[in-house]
Amino acid sequence: MLARTTIGLAHVFVVPARFTYGLSDAFGKLRSCYHGAVRTYLPGFDSAADPYDHPLRLGDLVQRDPAAIVAELRRFAAKESLRRLHLGQHVLAFASLRSASIKLEQEAKASTRTSEAEQLESARRQIEALRAEVEEKQAEAEQHFKLAQEEEERAKVAETQLHHARERIRQLEAQLARRGQKPDEDVQPPAAWSELADWCDRTLIGRLVLAPAARRGIKKAEFEAVSLAARCLLWLANECRNRRLTGGGSLSNVPIARGIENAPCGEDTFKFEFQGRRLEADRHIKNRGNTRDPLRCLRIDYAWDELTQQIVVADMSGHRRTGAS
Repeated sequence: MLARTTIGLAHVFVVPARFTYGLSDAFGKLRSCYHGAVRTYLPGFDSAADPYDHPLRLGDLVQRDPAAIVAELRRFAAKESLRRLHLGQHVLAFASLRSASIKLEQEAKASTRTSEAEQLESARRQIEALRAEVEEKQAEAEQHFKLAQEEEERAKVAETQLHHARERIRQLEAQLARRGQKPDEDVQPPAAWSELADWCDRTLIGRLVLAPAARRGIKKAEFEAVSLAARCLLWLANECRNRRLTGGGSLSNVPIARGIENAPCGEDTFKFEFQGRRLEADRHIKNRGNTRDPLRCLRIDYAWDELTQQIVVADMSGHRRTGAS
């Protein structure tokens, strides 16, 4: 039923349970779909995509009220299709085609001998077609305006909820600190680069976030010590972030591990876009010395986001090409 009602809007697939493990292997468990759940994969999805951009409806909810889930998915597919496709650009409006057809007909009659009454009738039809086209464009504009208002309201609600979630996380971290506990003392670092992005999303939420370029860098990283890279991210999420919040001392040339230090970017400082804002990556974690061997070279460029009070990793790769190199 869902496939029939979303023809032209979405592709619907049923994946047998034994094949969902393949989804998890290919894209990670956070981006998979299993136990009777329904996931909407939007255009542009890949193994580095933010899993929360591709909504998941859990299997228990689907079984409890399948009709409501189907209705929700139909609305979602229609709304996303309307938001991504533009009338007149991706889809031709009937009023525009009719207006163009009448114009061609009028030009053909003008080149031949036709009565004044016929030319007048052709002009009248063209005026009516243009009026219909204007009304259609007005309706389209109103529809887009309504969608924009809905998206703005949804964004405000999401931002409010996110703000409260961050505040709650800070309260819980403070409670753990008063008890002499560390929030990450039992955290196990990932064993492979393919697991690092999801590990960050789960473990460091509210403290550190990966920008798109960093996610891409992780996918092609060659640095051998994945656990060391994860420990560097933990240092950023805890020690570095706490110093930023409290103003507790310099962050220049701070040793993190043997041969690894935190330092200013200097002339390698760069700006990047993140969530509609422009941030500046002015610090990085790197190897001491000047090694460029991708198996031994680690570099993590990052910025401090004052608005969300978290570390934003701008890039995570080996040696970064600059004007000096």
